[in-house]
Amino acid sequence: MWHNDTYPAIAPTRPELSIYYWCEIASGLDPWDVLILGAAFLATPSSIAESSTESWWQSFETNVKGTMMPAKCVLPRASPGAAIIAVAAATLLPLTMVPGLSAYLSSKLALIKMMEYLAAENPSLFVATLHPGMVETEIFHKSGGQADQLPMDTVNLPAEFTVWPFPYL
Repeated sequence: MWHNDTYPAIAPTRPELSIYYWCEIASGLDPWDVLILGAAFLATPSSIAESSTESWWQSFETNVKGTMMPAKCVLPRASPGAAIIAVAAATLLPLTMVPGLSAYLSSKLALIKMMEYLAAENPSLFVATLHPGMVETEIFHKSGGQADQLPMDTVNLPAEFTVWPFPYL
């Protein structure tokens, strides 16, 4: 079953609403085979000393908590051998190539560790973290990335290869 509805109250910063809505959505789902977790927030690029604490922390609220909440709620509905894929872009780049992105990259590294725990706690599931390639997105532009100076991918790359092997696993 494909679920593409939006719920304005689902926000990691409002857990009293968010967890309720995530679990309510999950309770109506059929067993699922593939879950893609793509929560993403990028604070305005700046040094830690010059950053807004609230905006910096919003990266963790969205990128970590915003991934944990839906995963927590939908886990009971997973089919045997289901796959969970979390998106964590830019985590492979050296810090010198991505100055000012401490909030985003720190939160995405925390997400990677959380996914490792999710895999260890659920050995019947396939759990992975995916770098989708260099795709020109709103977050890419906000980060200061310049497509004309980098080898870019199209959104088709992650869209077409992310779930294709699962029927064969």
